[in-house]
Amino acid sequence: MSSTHSAPRAMLALAVQLGTEASAELDDDNHDDESLTEKSQDLQTEKENDDTVARKTSPWQKLLRLGGGKQSDGLQARALGDTTNAQRNKQQEEKKLTQQQQQQQQKQKRIKKESESSRARRIVGAAQAAIAAAACHASDAAADAERRIRDAERRAESADQLLAQTAERASMDRLAWAAERDLLKKQLKERDAQVQFLQRAHATASDRCGTLSEALTKRTLESRAERDGLRYLVKHYSDSSETAAISDPPYGDDYNARHGGDDLI
Repeated sequence: MSSTHSAPRAMLALAVQLGTEASAELDDDNHDDESLTEKSQDLQTEKENDDTVARKTSPWQKLLRLGGGKQSDGLQARALGDTTNAQRNKQQEEKKLTQQQQQQQQKQKRIKKESESSRARRIVGAAQAAIAAAACHASDAAADAERRIRDAERRAESADQLLAQTAERASMDRLAWAAERDLLKKQLKERDAQVQFLQRAHATASDRCGTLSEALTKRTLESRAERDGLRYLVKHYSDSSETAAISDPPYGDDYNARHGGDDLI
């Protein structure tokens, strides 16, 4: 990814460099134009100064000032010749200056045309470089967006899987809890039945214990009565004469038969 990101940066740097060079060249062209303009202005000023000096210091005017118009024809002719020569020289200088100005103008036009052409080429090159850099940057941004989308899709899939696993575990937990609840209900029902059985057994045992207690009480009373009777008999027989007949008990045969006869004594 670093190589793909370095490409647009390089293209942008190239575009900036080309734009800077184009701007510098344009500044140089403008500077040349300004120099030529200044030179032309200097020449024009020099021409005007020469014209002024020529007008002020022409030989004819000097002769007129010196002689007051009374000079000889030879001096006038000489002065006129000097003036003519000065005018001819002046015209030559003007022609030369005009040629120089025309050459300068042509040179300015040529330089300006070349400058504009070079500047246009550089601007076009800079624009193409900027467009290429923007396209490269857009391509990198699109690739990065696609990567982010894929990452988001993977995270979404992981989240879906986690949710599915969580739901599956929750379902299994619910089933386990339901089974545990059913088992506890069954055990509770069994304990309920066992408690009810024990309660009924306890009630039955209580009833039976009451009946048995009554029977035991009755039997105890009967045993006590029998014991008292036996004590009485023992005492009675102890007090009787040893010579008396024991075979004839005082209570008769029915009592002996009911209580086992002689075995009770």
